[in-house]
Amino acid sequence: MISWVDLTPTILDMAGVDARETKFHGRSFNSIIDEQNPKGWNEINASHTFHEITMYYPMRVVGRGDYKLI
Repeated sequence: MISWVDLTPTILDMAGVDARETKFHGRSFNSIIDEQNPKGWNEINASHTFHEITMYYPMRVVGRGDYKLI
């Protein structure tokens, strides 16, 4: 599973920029693009906080394999 936070490290990796020392939340998925079931990529964590005028709507997500808890 990949997330939006993995996009920037992947683009930098594809461009040849060494960004391993930079503090990104994600990680590059460039090395696993051609793999069917890569090891270590079966879990994802996410969060979202949505504000409207009348309500506060936070959301936390944990996904692993075939299961997702929101």
